[in-house]
Amino acid sequence: MDSTDKSFFGVLLTSEERTLCSPDEMPSNWIGIVINAPLNIDNNQFVFPICGFYRLSLASINDSDPLKILVRHIETDMQYTGFLIDIDDNPEEPFPLSEGLEGDVGNYENMTLASYFNPNILDYVDMPLIVGRYQVVIEYGNEKSNQVLVSIDN
Repeated sequence: MDSTDKSFFGVLLTSEERTLCSPDEMPSNWIGIVINAPLNIDNNQFVFPICGFYRLSLASINDSDPLKILVRHIETDMQYTGFLIDIDDNPEEPFPLSEGLEGDVGNYENMTLASYFNPNILDYVDMPLIVGRYQVVIEYGNEKSNQVLVSIDN
């Protein structure tokens, strides 16, 4: 395993912090999603990390499904999908944006939201971790990320 790949396994997964494996900083006027992933993963690790960043308009997020993870096993062409949704630890407290986006969404057209994300794909996508190559793409707020390829080895 490449030393760069090893760095992904030291990332605090589920955090929204910038890490050593996060994509490079994007210009402040950039809108979109960008992801990084290790080139190789051992299939006995039970971890499939990705590190990403998005900057999207609040209006597009308001009309969007949650962040969607799309994974395709290239050799079998099997496709797997999941959503980056975490369980709310305190259902009494509203989510940070739940009150702010009510009303005229047009007011949010020029406002953006940016965040890093570092999930273990296996926590959100019901899929087998079998040997082969996987294509990973993220969709959110009417945007699609770059595609990363990850090989799962014995």
